[in-house]
Amino acid sequence: LGCVGKMAQVSSGGYVTAEAVADVLTPRTVMVSLSWANGLTGVVNPIAEIADLCRERGVLLHLDASHVLGKLYFELQDVGVDYITFGGEQLHGPKGSGGLWIKEGVKLSPMIVGGIQQGGLRAGDPNVPALVGMGVAAKELVDSRDLMCTEVARLRDKFEDGILKGCPDAVVFFRDEERLPHITSIGFPGIANEALLYALDRQKIYCCMGGGSFQQIGLVLAASDVPETLAHSSLSFAFSRTTPESEVDHAISVIVKTAKEMRKLSEQIVMR
Repeated sequence: LGCVGKMAQVSSGGYVTAEAVADVLTPRTVMVSLSWANGLTGVVNPIAEIADLCRERGVLLHLDASHVLGKLYFELQDVGVDYITFGGEQLHGPKGSGGLWIKEGVKLSPMIVGGIQQGGLRAGDPNVPALVGMGVAAKELVDSRDLMCTEVARLRDKFEDGILKGCPDAVVFFRDEERLPHITSIGFPGIANEALLYALDRQKIYCCMGGGSFQQIGLVLAASDVPETLAHSSLSFAFSRTTPESEVDHAISVIVKTAKEMRKLSEQIVMR
């Protein structure tokens, strides 16, 4: 309602720097809102630096932590933000569940009014079954955090190495940056990501190219100075704590075989 938003530029490393946030702040800025980590590339934003900047400027800071919970260790009191939100489905919880954390002393106006439920911040009875399911999922998430940060990260690295061995021209993005342990983004030069996504889906290898107006992997990578053609030849892959190593080996085999076949077909079309 009468608010103006500005987008901060992302760095070539795939993250938003405190300097980039400072460039879009004005004396009228009320809040900075960003994802703790990108759900397509896995790159983690430098939240501590951004939080310090917002505190200095007197600006509220909101984080979407959906992709981070259970994958990074942190103490809530040390994060230095005002609001944290997350979606329960990202935690293996029921679809449609989620949570909002508000720093003590920080005000928030409810968008759904008419009742005193949930501390007066959201009218209407809470979805108890979904909240119970999310609570169970959260406990399992905490119990498996060490597994995510070690074994799942190992499987992700093995997956990346296997793809590069089978497709030497493939590009694994942001390997030198701080990333979540379960997400990788890989480019397959010369192959349209929509075509590869469709071909892999038919073989029950499920990956992602994003969606919406901004969260498409091609746009995310292009904003990080990746050549546009390569950016739109890229896909995002994610692993679960329940992913067995045998499935990783199978995925590598199918992806390499499919990418080679599609590359050969593409070259034949160009030659004609």
